[in-house]
Amino acid sequence: ISSLEGGALNDTIIFADESTYIGGTIDGKDGDLYLIGDEINLSDITRGTGNLFIRAASDSLEILLGGTGDASGSADTLDLVEDEFVNIADTFTGITIGTRDGGSIRLLSDQSSQRPLTLLSGRTIDTSNGSLSTANRSALMLDADTIVADVLATDGGDISLNSVGSITVVALDARNPSFDDSLPVSETNQKGGTIT
Repeated sequence: ISSLEGGALNDTIIFADESTYIGGTIDGKDGDLYLIGDEINLSDITRGTGNLFIRAASDSLEILLGGTGDASGSADTLDLVEDEFVNIADTFTGITIGTRDGGSIRLLSDQSSQRPLTLLSGRTIDTSNGSLSTANRSALMLDADTIVADVLATDGGDISLNSVGSITVVALDARNPSFDDSLPVSETNQKGGTIT
């Protein structure tokens, strides 16, 4: 498929296998855009004005963010590599990667989003291999059974960490760089988990 354009309603694209490939732009237009597959290839700009949801078709599949090429070299992971992550336009209302009943999410290199970013996992979110950040006062939320993070940063947006297990974070930074004020940083809804 050379390119794909949605409409005013929600659109769902299911990548059946690694041979499902959209060589051009994906434009979700006004509705929410759902990209579902165990292998998702974003070779050109993906844009829309609704929310973007990216998830594996198999709930147990690990999602890898960042890195280059086929980051894992394994069929047991959904890779959203650096070039694909950069191809997500900053036109979306928000971006959600994973599902609360899905597999682990692991960050392989520094990643930044211009829009509010949510990572969801039924297992572990591990961003210890880099920093995860948002710009434009956009919120950053991680929701998983266990969260392990190195640096989580926004330029004034809220940071929310939700876990039924443990939360381990090296550094949280939600400052507004133009005023150098600290804005709210929350570890919410821990349900008895620990923060170390």
